[in-house]
Amino acid sequence: MENKVIADKGYILFVINDILQEELEVDLKYLKYGKLADEFLISEYNVPTKGLYECIEDFLNNKKSEVRTMKEWNIAVEWSVCSQIEIKAETLEEAIKIAEETSKEIKLPKNGDYIDGSFTINEEIDAHRYINEE
Repeated sequence: MENKVIADKGYILFVINDILQEELEVDLKYLKYGKLADEFLISEYNVPTKGLYECIEDFLNNKKSEVRTMKEWNIAVEWSVCSQIEIKAETLEEAIKIAEETSKEIKLPKNGDYIDGSFTINEEIDAHRYINEE
């Protein structure tokens, strides 16, 4: 079994931040960099024969080259949300009828709850495309 350096994850996060210097919210940085730190700790780049900073730098350079070789795609997706709208009417039946008849004019609510399991790839429209097309 190959020797791995046991390093403080906080230091690894610091080094990753120092090398990448991305403009991200702190929460997003911690999430993204935390995953990278975990990957680094078990990777072949975590070796005691070089300095830790250099090992992390080599690991990140390899990750960047992996990302550069991947194509980016836009995929058409859809999902359902459940919310409520306010309709003024004398009865519930009238309110439902107004909602159905004016559905195209009604502003969608800003709040809503995702309906579990409703996320799908939309295969019916031709919206899937390679982003970096020339």
